[in-house]
Amino acid sequence: MLTIQGMVKAADEFDRRMQRGIAPEAKSIMAENNATERDFLVRSRRAFIYLCRLAKMPPHRLPTGNEWHRDTPKPIRISYVSSDLDGCLKALAQGSAVLERRDSILGQLQMNVLEIEELCRRDGTVPAGLPNQSGNAYAMMKWMATRANLDLYLKQVDVALPLFQHTSAQRWPGTPLPTGVRFAQHRYAWHPTTNKHEHTWNFQTGFLKAKHQHFAAVAQIGEHGLKADSAAIQCFQRFIDSIEFIDMSYELDEMLHGRLSISDAAQCGQSGTRL
Repeated sequence: MLTIQGMVKAADEFDRRMQRGIAPEAKSIMAENNATERDFLVRSRRAFIYLCRLAKMPPHRLPTGNEWHRDTPKPIRISYVSSDLDGCLKALAQGSAVLERRDSILGQLQMNVLEIEELCRRDGTVPAGLPNQSGNAYAMMKWMATRANLDLYLKQVDVALPLFQHTSAQRWPGTPLPTGVRFAQHRYAWHPTTNKHEHTWNFQTGFLKAKHQHFAAVAQIGEHGLKADSAAIQCFQRFIDSIEFIDMSYELDEMLHGRLSISDAAQCGQSGTRL
């Protein structure tokens, strides 16, 4: 008979913490400060998202090692990564209206990803060595570089666009500018911007998992501000606090660090499951 002191106690404590939820204190502090996981320092953000993801995993999928901690790779700067992503998002801002260009956009995304990875290899590093903004842009392009995920992106633009065309008309009466929708990693869950070409509604990548009612809630808040219906505000708040919203950030983080391949991402986009 073999006995290892403390094993049962450790298992019981882990089970209690899983039932309580992971990182509840962090979530409470974030809510009090109107912050998201993107406001954490990089290592803290990875740890928080890792713990949230851990909380929803079935027991047989739980990792056995300290997977959220990673060594810092050799830094590398590639000046055009963010502008490459911006060009693709601009082309997709009208949703299925650009279906005839989908294949060319997909090819451009794949070429951008391969070029960035080749430049990193030549420099003896990996894309995770890119500065934060460029790294986020690379991860987003890598996620989009499959037909399944690109179609999901276009579908979400199609869901949001009619709502925000109406909101733009109310917010900027008589405007001649078209309305566009973009999804990328931002500091805020959503924010509108205007230039001489377009009124753009920018959404955090978690909204790629949103449903019509979540976009409708934001549209009402965008139109009415603090006078928006309380049910809309609560709907929005529940969604951005959900694991589904946060989990998209983790998926992109895995893309950046090479733990999720393009083919794996395509399976996630098709099935709605997480690895």
